[in-house]
Amino acid sequence: MDELRIKYRPKRFSDIVGLGPEFESVLQRLAKNNPHAGFEYEAHFGGGKTSVAIVTAQSILCTGRKEGSAEPCLECPACKNFEADPFRSFGFYQYVYVDCTRLEKIKLKKYLYDINNYRFMNSGSKRLVFLFDEFHRTPEPVQELFLNPLETKSNAVFIFCIATEHKNFMEPALSQRLLKIEINTPRIEEIVQLMTKVCDEEAARVEDSRLLEDIGEFAGKNPRLCLNILGECLILAADNGRIINERIVDTILKRNQKLPPPTYRR
Repeated sequence: MDELRIKYRPKRFSDIVGLGPEFESVLQRLAKNNPHAGFEYEAHFGGGKTSVAIVTAQSILCTGRKEGSAEPCLECPACKNFEADPFRSFGFYQYVYVDCTRLEKIKLKKYLYDINNYRFMNSGSKRLVFLFDEFHRTPEPVQELFLNPLETKSNAVFIFCIATEHKNFMEPALSQRLLKIEINTPRIEEIVQLMTKVCDEEAARVEDSRLLEDIGEFAGKNPRLCLNILGECLILAADNGRIINERIVDTILKRNQKLPPPTYRR
């Protein structure tokens, strides 16, 4: 049930829930075209770390950003590539997306060899971004191979996504060279606003906004789980005039009772 999550994948920072005040330093550096050499984004499963990483990469490579803004323009060639498929590398090492859950050790070492040895990594080259998703799935011995490019390849930016449950995976020598940002659990108001926006786009009406609060609390305010549950509700609402009511939400939440059922507040 990932259809809604994929369809409404954040395209700008303003679309992402759970970004706290500490993220302002990231936005300021991106707006000045002076990103940190490396980022470490940390969040629970479904908490948005990959979304933040992708938008960060897009912002760095975007050629049409407004002056003083970190938000991607969504119109330039780089942004169009991200819109087509943010999980696919493009250009000659301009953007490299690596899913570490499917990565063979030998392929990772090839990436690192290229990063350390290719001439296009010189400071005069165009900006390059390497995004390592689920980095905690990589073999630990490779971490030290990132130290040299982080210090010497000034045109390259490295983004690492780590699950909160594995936040101690990073070796200190590497972690100290990264700007570490923990993606916060969103406030219930942010989650409700996100689901309300999706319902509006899907031409669906929620009988009572507190139903969305119930979904949010049931899912632990996890954006991915909330959208998955909302997607199930929309399927049932198709036979109810596209109206999400208490009966529909109750049915779906009982179907997803890995978590305790909610207590309705009416």
